[in-house]
Amino acid sequence: MIKRIETLDYLRGLMAFSILIIHYRTWILVDNSTEPAPFFGALIVYGVSIFFLLSGATMYLVYNTSFQLSSRYIISFLIKRIFRIFPLLWLVTSLRPIFYGNIFTIKQYLLTYSGLFAFVDVTKGVARLSWSIGVELVFYSLFPLLIVLLIRKNNIIFYVLWVLSFCILYYYAFYKLDSTKTIVTEGPLYVSPINQFFLFMAGMVLAYYRSTIFKIPNRIISVVLVISVLLMAFFPIGPDLINIMTGLNRLFLCFVHDHLCLFHGWQMGISKTNKKNSVIFRRKILRDLFVTSPCI
Repeated sequence: MIKRIETLDYLRGLMAFSILIIHYRTWILVDNSTEPAPFFGALIVYGVSIFFLLSGATMYLVYNTSFQLSSRYIISFLIKRIFRIFPLLWLVTSLRPIFYGNIFTIKQYLLTYSGLFAFVDVTKGVARLSWSIGVELVFYSLFPLLIVLLIRKNNIIFYVLWVLSFCILYYYAFYKLDSTKTIVTEGPLYVSPINQFFLFMAGMVLAYYRSTIFKIPNRIISVVLVISVLLMAFFPIGPDLINIMTGLNRLFLCFVHDHLCLFHGWQMGISKTNKKNSVIFRRKILRDLFVTSPCI
């Protein structure tokens, strides 16, 4: 038996399904030169952000009381992460040339199959959408250090790193990314793990402090959720998605939309479930569909 927050599993599954539908809309139904619909545009960017928040939060919940600072335990942790991600990564990497032709070098295949593309350039993975997997691989490799720093009595080093990660996010939003250009040229910079790192750490911090947050009535939470969805649906995107990846728009959507959605899922309930629980199973199915969607 393990302790899980089922609503977070529902939120993760909902994001996976939504992003899958949006990608099909982009690839098949819509001319990419047209302005993105507001709801779809915001969700395709910040739906993935919620994944990184959820990863930090759920991994902290699973390991905060059991993590051991020993080489044997850390190796076991990394092996579990590898078997969680790599089989699907290998599958979609192998299927990519079948569907799209072999346009990749041997070096790209080696980097993708080994997962090293995550530490070289997450945009160089053979499989489409593999950048998000690459970002997760970087976070998984750093998690043992982060969890040890956070659960210590003197965890000031963790918070220094968290503040530093926000400074990096701010730097990318206002200086590194050029809002006058398009997502085509700035996208590879945006998806960099260092630009997403604040979200993962924020998820860990939210999980760490969850026990100290007073219970908010579900009616109020539902109102807050509706507001966050409306903000996402009608937030002005402009002619290109780069407008919601830079400047104050980036900070607003990152802190308001992502954290409100995560907090909503958190407050709706916690339960003890078995690993084979159908909720978890359905969430894993949706995650697998998301990863393999370019080949379907």
